[in-house]
Amino acid sequence: MLTGLWHHQHDPIAIKSYGRRAKSLFRYRCDFLCCKLLAI
Repeated sequence: MLTGLWHHQHDPIAIKSYGRRAKSLFRYRCDFLCCKLLAI
């Protein structure tokens, strides 16, 4: 979760119209890591 928070500070998560994040910090980082691992 801490790496998700760090990543959010550099590339913020989109906020939905009702005020919540589009993804959780944990999910945000997991998606980022999956993209990087599949690109190798």
